[in-house]
Amino acid sequence: MVEALFKLATAALSLWNTLGCYSSKAHISRSYQGPSAPSQITDFASRMSGTSTLLSFAIRACAAYKIENPELYFLAHYTFGIALLHFAGEVLVFRTMGLGKGIVPVLTVAMGSTVWMGVQRGFYLGQ
Repeated sequence: MVEALFKLATAALSLWNTLGCYSSKAHISRSYQGPSAPSQITDFASRMSGTSTLLSFAIRACAAYKIENPELYFLAHYTFGIALLHFAGEVLVFRTMGLGKGIVPVLTVAMGSTVWMGVQRGFYLGQ
């Protein structure tokens, strides 16, 4: 039950982030503040980020509704893993993000959720 509520909360945050990305590139600029970021933050990049976040919203909301469904569980698990790889790459490889206030919560949720879902898989899926 707790994990389903957490999925629902992260889905809601994803929807909020999507709306922010579609409304203004200033929203995404709060997270992307690394040395390489200014030249890469465009209206197009903001909308692309919003679209990928909207996809995460849809998957996580469905997984929260049917947490016992193995396919939805794995898809939701992958969304957190992909987010973790993406943001770690932006910090470590592309240098569009720094380890500031915009990225720490995102990395914490992505890493914590990836680990937690792996540990709790058997409980929710009966495996």
